[in-house]
Amino acid sequence: MKVGDLVKWESVKNDIEEEFDTDYGIVIEFMQCHDSSSKEEYMHKALVQFYDETVWITIHHIQIINEQQ
Repeated sequence: MKVGDLVKWESVKNDIEEEFDTDYGIVIEFMQCHDSSSKEEYMHKALVQFYDETVWITIHHIQIINEQQ
């Protein structure tokens, strides 16, 4: 995964979200941060520009749709 890739994010239906949702966006930046609640020492996140907002998302929660060449 790299800057410029088209990615897909799928939400889940739960107590907060009333319905399932899929959004597509472009990766514009990456960040590595410490995650004390995980077995992994660091968590990798991507800043994704969606149609209506820009959001930091853990890279394990998004799927590459089309890689930037």
